[in-house]
Amino acid sequence: MTSNIKETLPFDIESAQSKWQLGLLSMYQRLKDIHEDISMPFGWDVLFSYDGRDYWYLQVKDMNGVCNVTGEPLPWKGRKWLISPHATKGEIVQTILKATLTALEHEAREGLTYKGVAIFDPHYDLDKLVELRSAPDALQERKEMPGN
Repeated sequence: MTSNIKETLPFDIESAQSKWQLGLLSMYQRLKDIHEDISMPFGWDVLFSYDGRDYWYLQVKDMNGVCNVTGEPLPWKGRKWLISPHATKGEIVQTILKATLTALEHEAREGLTYKGVAIFDPHYDLDKLVELRSAPDALQERKEMPGN
């Protein structure tokens, strides 16, 4: 995996002098070291970014992604997961695991179909789900069995 963190820092690494810059540089180095030691499944990668508001975050990404609808190539990045500058190495790696599991669930929700429709697709319009759930016949519940 290639490191992709350097581009997100708001200053040149070699010129870091202030306490703030040195703190960012320390976090940058910690994330770079973790990135070098991580091996992601499915050819995925983890992207670490600094957003300029003193927040670090990570995202799972797949540069070889394929659209579940069209079958066309579609590189993607998962949601952003905030990382505290006080996080331990274990907490950061566990966040990478959680991000990976969430991305895997996302892909499964897009790929699992019922009658040809991805009924658990994570991209639903929430207001339309409210309409569906508000319908009096929206739920199917099990009938109570005698003795239960």
